[in-house]
Amino acid sequence: MTRRLVLINPNATQRVTDDISVAVEPLRSADLDIACETLAGGPPGVLTQRDADLLIGPLLDWAERGIEGYDGIVVACYSDPGVHSLREILDVPVFGAAQATLGYAAAIGCKAGVISLRSASVARHNAAARASDLAGIVAGDRAADVSIADLGADEVLEKLLLTARDLIEKDGAEILILGCCGMSRFARAVAAEIGTTVLDPSLVAAAAARTAIIGGFGTPPRGGRP
Repeated sequence: MTRRLVLINPNATQRVTDDISVAVEPLRSADLDIACETLAGGPPGVLTQRDADLLIGPLLDWAERGIEGYDGIVVACYSDPGVHSLREILDVPVFGAAQATLGYAAAIGCKAGVISLRSASVARHNAAARASDLAGIVAGDRAADVSIADLGADEVLEKLLLTARDLIEKDGAEILILGCCGMSRFARAVAAEIGTTVLDPSLVAAAAARTAIIGGFGTPPRGGRP
């Protein structure tokens, strides 16, 4: 039987959703269909905590309308907006990109350096790491000073590489995490240039969700559901 997983991009930029879909292609199989959707009511990009907070309402509306038939959900945003609320109202596994990726770094015993878009994103990421009790995994979180709109340009790579080197050389990071699911297209290039593992949160979270779905791992009742 084919199971179904959906990744929701909670910003309204379709190009980000398209990149996420490419990133998770290795996980698609006869056993697992993976859909990638864009949250129509979301902001163009999720940079600040305010951006993340404002999209929770539209995200919950989307879940209550449109997840019939899906066996699991990934919120493809590196700060996990709305994940805890979704877990309250849904009876399928819900994974957040940040929690899943930091959890993977913890599982392999590595300190992670997070490449963020802008400085406003750093505090939001650190708050999400603390909320998941995974802040100790983070060696550092540095902003590359790029925007969601910039991510379509190849010249962004140099900024990401400069930030990656600082995380390794100054902060002691052993592996790197792309601190935005819209960065997926740069994962291999950064890894090849820097010579270390670069975790794409869309792919890591989708892989965790796949394990839960195929393995039949359920989730306990929480809050708003019986």
